[in-house]
Amino acid sequence: MTCQRGHGTCDVPRVLSRLTRAVTGPQQLHFAGALVMYRWARRAYRAVVATPDAPKAIGPYSQAVRANGFLFVSGMIGFVPETMELASKSDVKLQTEQALKNMVNVLRAGGSNPDKVVKTTVLMTDMDNYKVINEVYAKFFTKDFPARAAFAVKALPANALVEIECVAMCEED
Repeated sequence: MTCQRGHGTCDVPRVLSRLTRAVTGPQQLHFAGALVMYRWARRAYRAVVATPDAPKAIGPYSQAVRANGFLFVSGMIGFVPETMELASKSDVKLQTEQALKNMVNVLRAGGSNPDKVVKTTVLMTDMDNYKVINEVYAKFFTKDFPARAAFAVKALPANALVEIECVAMCEED
């Protein structure tokens, strides 16, 4: 971060570090605390991600949120974005494919991609579908699979059979 003043520019963090060393006495602790807060605030950010290439939220949540170098993607179900209908009412393979396509579209809109996913959570209404979900999942994540948790749940929104959320790395703003 630079500051332009007068006839030149200065590197703000470097100047603050030098000032911290120059200040002595009780003011030094106060100034050092201000420097820490400046550095933290400079790095801390939060931005909502929304794309028309994935289903709009059907509740009070965002498709994804970027925060401090990570993208947190909400659970995606197999809705076709244009119709907001499930890709299939009973075919878990089609629902899983669509949910993952939706997730990839949100990842791209948020400045990330499937290779940068570090964690997923898979929710399914029937553990008998686990094998089929894994087959589809393996096609979307082809190298260095992310960490994952998978759970059977009683029901999912819109009577979906599968829901997938993820956390991915992304470029900081």
